[in-house]
Amino acid sequence: MPESYIVRHAGRVITAIFLSVCASFVFSQENESKKPDVRLVIDVSGSMKRNDPKNLRQPAVDLLVQLLPEDSRGGVWTFGKYVNMLVPHKDAMRAWKKSAKTKAKDINSVGLYTNIGEALERAAYDVDDKNKNYKTSIILLTDGMVDVAKDPLENEKERKRILNKVLPKLDKAGYTIHTVALSDNADKFLLDRLSLDTDGISATAYSADDLMKIFLQAFDASAPSQQVAFDGDAFAVDSSIEEFTALIFHEGSKIQIKEPNNNLHDAQTKDKAISWYQTDTYDLITVKQTLEGEWQVKGERGSGSRV
Repeated sequence: MPESYIVRHAGRVITAIFLSVCASFVFSQENESKKPDVRLVIDVSGSMKRNDPKNLRQPAVDLLVQLLPEDSRGGVWTFGKYVNMLVPHKDAMRAWKKSAKTKAKDINSVGLYTNIGEALERAAYDVDDKNKNYKTSIILLTDGMVDVAKDPLENEKERKRILNKVLPKLDKAGYTIHTVALSDNADKFLLDRLSLDTDGISATAYSADDLMKIFLQAFDASAPSQQVAFDGDAFAVDSSIEEFTALIFHEGSKIQIKEPNNNLHDAQTKDKAISWYQTDTYDLITVKQTLEGEWQVKGERGSGSRV
C-alpha cells in the first residue's frame, strides 16, 4: 500500500476523531446550559408494603423536590394499575415545593398491578413537543415486573411494547431515564435497558441508605451543581459563590450553621437570606448573600451530607 495513501487515510481518521470530540464537547456544553426538568415516577403497587415497609419513598421524594433549584421544573407521578399525577408538573417555586411536601405524604402501597409503560408515557406527556431549553430526566422507582393483567401473554406483550415503541420514542425525544429497583424481583433487564439506552443510571436499593444515595446520584445527574469540599465540619466559601445549599443528614441531632463572622443560625432563625427546611433525618439550608470565609456545621453530621 503506498505510503501517501496511509498518510491521507490516517489524516481522515484523525479529522473524524477530532470532529467527533468537538461535537461531543458542544453537546455537553449545550446540555449543561439547559435548566433541569426532573420528573419522578413512583411505584405504589401493593408489593411495596413488603419491599418498602417504612415507606422510605416519601422522604426520598420530598428531598429531591426540595433540592430542585427555582429555575427548574418538576413533577411527581404515582402508578399501580392507573397513573396519577401526584404533584403537577410546574416550575419549582416555593409554593410548588410546599404543595409537593404535603402531597408526598400520600405515597402509599395500595395499587394493583405495575403499569410501567403508561407511567412513562404519562410522565413524558410532551414527548412530541418537548421544551428544548430543559434537560429532561425521568427517575423511575419500582420493585416489580411489567404487570398489567392476569394473563402472562398480555404482560409480555406490554413489556415488548415498552422496549420496542415507548423507549425508542423517549430516547429520540431526548429524555434521560434513571431507574431505581427496590427489589431483586424487579425486571432488571428492562430497567437497565431504559437507563442505558437513554444515558441514565440504573441501580438497586437494598436499604434506606441505598435508596437515598441512589436517589441523590440520579438527582445529581438530572440537575448538576457544583459541590464544595466538606472538610470535617467546615467548608470554605470564596468570593465567586453567591449562594449555597447545605444538605445535612443527622439522626435527631440539632443542626446549627456558623458564619465566618461567628454568627450562629438554626432552623428557628428569622433571616430573609436563609431558607431552612427541617425534617427528622436531614436539614436543607439555603444561604444567599454569603460571607466569604470558613463556614461550620454544628451537630452530629451524618454520611452523605454535602454543600
